[in-house]
Amino acid sequence: MEKIDGRIILIVLGFIFIMFGKYIMIRYKNLIKKGIKTRSRVIENQLGVKSKRMIVIEYRVNEELFRKRVVLNRYLFNLDKVVEINIFYDRRKPKKICFENDIRHSINSKWLFFFGGLGLILGVLSFFQYK
Repeated sequence: MEKIDGRIILIVLGFIFIMFGKYIMIRYKNLIKKGIKTRSRVIENQLGVKSKRMIVIEYRVNEELFRKRVVLNRYLFNLDKVVEINIFYDRRKPKKICFENDIRHSINSKWLFFFGGLGLILGVLSFFQYK
């Protein structure tokens, strides 16, 4: 009975990982599809520890100025000489943004898909191994 419980937990965790990866990807694609594209100005650009880069961007929504601090991987974004970048923001929540060519969400969801699929496969295969 203990082996069946562990296998079922592994399968459920696999489904949870896959659903969470799907949620991240859908949320990002909806923000690009339904969001409003605008130009933002990089007002602060600092290299952080390891491979991180901290930037502060500034953008306008209906004449209201917003500032947002974002921590990025400096290898995914080459922002050494960039002064302005394109972003998408949500109409209802203008502080919710994403960058135009942002691949972070895609990478995160692919990792979740991978580990979720691996959990599903191992969970299902373990039923055939033990008789």
